[in-house]
Amino acid sequence: MATYRNFAIVAAIVIVAFYQTLVDLMGNWLKFDESQSHGLIIIALFIHLFTGQLKQLPSPPATLNWLALMGLSASSLVWCLAAMLNIEAIEQLILLPILFFLCWSLLGLRSTVTLTPSIALLIFAIPIWDYLTPTLIDASSYVVMTLIQLSSITAFIDGNSIYLPHGRIDIADGCSGLRYFIIAIALAYYLILTSKTTHLTKVKVLGIAIALGLFTNWLRIYIIIMVAHFTEMESSLVKDHELFGWFLFFIVCLPLVYFARSLPHYEPTTPSATSAGVTKLTLVVSVIALTSGPLLYQLMNTKVTPPNLSNWQQLGYQQLSSPTNGPFQLPPSNLNLRKQSGATLRDIALHWQNSQDDDLVPYIIHSLNRDYWTQLQTSTLQTPKQQSLQLNL
Repeated sequence: MATYRNFAIVAAIVIVAFYQTLVDLMGNWLKFDESQSHGLIIIALFIHLFTGQLKQLPSPPATLNWLALMGLSASSLVWCLAAMLNIEAIEQLILLPILFFLCWSLLGLRSTVTLTPSIALLIFAIPIWDYLTPTLIDASSYVVMTLIQLSSITAFIDGNSIYLPHGRIDIADGCSGLRYFIIAIALAYYLILTSKTTHLTKVKVLGIAIALGLFTNWLRIYIIIMVAHFTEMESSLVKDHELFGWFLFFIVCLPLVYFARSLPHYEPTTPSATSAGVTKLTLVVSVIALTSGPLLYQLMNTKVTPPNLSNWQQLGYQQLSSPTNGPFQLPPSNLNLRKQSGATLRDIALHWQNSQDDDLVPYIIHSLNRDYWTQLQTSTLQTPKQQSLQLNL
């Protein structure tokens, strides 16, 4: 009970110290129509695994582990640096090493090694998977285009766009199937952690999950296109297919759930009666190391001075109300400028911090705006000064 009480105290301190990062994560998890809407489920699975393993661990060491404390403090300071630079990906990712070193400092290395696979489950709740979106879109486009060609329906295929006799369907970012891909892998990983079986079987479970996650999205897009074709784009499924995707994912993943029931599971062991809790000194020093980064962040100067850009009119630029739908997909900008010199058109999008909480560097998943442009080929040219110039057509 003492260990549970100590971890409850530490969990409350973590929530307070890293409040802003956790709020940002919660905002992503509560967007149920996006790729991280499963985040709360991952947290629930983590708590179930973590608390179950916690009562089976041996007594923590009575002495301070300075190596773990240094790692904890260093990770906390890295979080501080990422927070000052507003790099959310590092802010969120560094929470995993922080949790690892925190467990090491409180419970010892042996117990932390036991808990590490459960800690790694949290990687599925952190929004770093969006970098897979372009690859998944290309894979979905290739497979779906092949299926359409085999279906002998009237359709014109142009990149990621399918032109049917009564309308057009685009395979955009929302059609990447990233959410099904992540959830399938996360469920397989959870089954692997809770199942007592061979490594080969675990690899099979993971492979089946990846295949089912990809297949679900490919089948979903194909069915939507066929429904659009035979209903002349009149079916409600063409415009609103969110619920249909989840229903299809549930049906496709039933074999994985059925297979998981046949796997032998770990039986919980009775905790040792002599198990002692964390010492007060270890708890206090670990909390100091944990909060070193957030405390430093609060002490730093958070005042932001906007840049002075009063001379852009003298350079011949005109201000635009919003970015143009050019070939590059730009994030929201503070100032959009345009200058035309003969046949050359220059568009500039400027971004800066209005407050310390704003991103220093805007997040761009991919530069090409797929809603308006399709990249056909890429060439490399050599300038007279032997410099390489990439040309996208």
